[in-house]
Amino acid sequence: MQSWAFILPPVLILLLSAVAGKVFDLPLELRDDWFDSGQYLHLKEAGYTEQWRTAFFPAFPFFWRALGVGTAGMALVNGLLWAVSFLFLRWSGLVQGVSLWLAAMVPSVIFFFLPYSESLFLFACVPVAVGLQRRKYTLSILGTLLASMVRPTAAVLVPALFAARCYRERNVQRAFIATLPEAFSALLGLGLVFLVHWRATGEWFSFLSAQREWGNGFGLPELPLSTYGGDIIMLFDGAALFTGLAAGITALRQAYGRRELRTEHIFGMTALAVTALLILFSRGGGIFSLNRFIFATAFFPLALDGWRRLKVYRIDLYGFIGGWLLFSLFIGSFLHVRAFVACLVTGAFIALIFSALTNSNTRTLASVLLILLSTFFVCFFYLRGYWIA
Repeated sequence: MQSWAFILPPVLILLLSAVAGKVFDLPLELRDDWFDSGQYLHLKEAGYTEQWRTAFFPAFPFFWRALGVGTAGMALVNGLLWAVSFLFLRWSGLVQGVSLWLAAMVPSVIFFFLPYSESLFLFACVPVAVGLQRRKYTLSILGTLLASMVRPTAAVLVPALFAARCYRERNVQRAFIATLPEAFSALLGLGLVFLVHWRATGEWFSFLSAQREWGNGFGLPELPLSTYGGDIIMLFDGAALFTGLAAGITALRQAYGRRELRTEHIFGMTALAVTALLILFSRGGGIFSLNRFIFATAFFPLALDGWRRLKVYRIDLYGFIGGWLLFSLFIGSFLHVRAFVACLVTGAFIALIFSALTNSNTRTLASVLLILLSTFFVCFFYLRGYWIA
């Protein structure tokens, strides 16, 4: 029962969303053209007909095409991939049930049940973590190869593997040599992606050109940070950025202090931190979609399980909220008193979630609030066709 319990929150969220959809007369259908869903559907049916579409990697739409299913069928397959991946994390001993339970309630989990690439990327990253833990190079190499053909953010796997091995081996040279096979695997996967793009567009590095057309390029972010979809999504993406930075700080403290975490925890936390920094310094201050790059990954439950093993005191939670309020200046909390109050409430909510990892008394309250929050996102963003990521 503990192994399968993480499936219950999404089922409950789905039922609550269906009831709310009926009450508020919302369209209860799976949208074919909902942002990236429409892009992947086009690639599945017609391929790379325009150069700018090479911003999307080919593994997921080609996998969808090979299955020969429709939008609903692909959503069902993605849900199955998510469940299998989480279950494997549980059975392999990498993540405990409490961490999976809370990870399954975050609103970004909706992307595991849509025609998006999140589930396939999750499925590819799980063997990387298992291979790292059990020193099985075949698993980590194959997982890295697949992940690098699914999403550009697979680039975070190599530095995360290197950092985790440095933590375990306490030797930079050995960690570097040990990570070379996955680095070559990632380059091979990227080369295959560029080969597909070249055959369609005649340009080897059309992905980079497409990124420039979308306004992406490395540089210092403009402040305050920005996103799509209004203030609520700003808080959500801001919380994702804060989580990534907190993961990086935790990994550094563990590396240079008392070691309480395992290698796979450092791997997950480093991957979150590198993802957050990659988005922060590549979009000119835009952090749109960051919530799914952080929360809808294998890295997030690994990081949660690491935090669960650390002793958290009341003073830590006060410092956590204080750190969030300081951070909130970067997402514009100074612009209006309403924005500051919203950031204060959000900080308390995030602290409650982290407290629930180690405190069973707060776990029920955090679970209820997360389920209600996820239901709100499904009903008033997805069902109404608005932006979430």
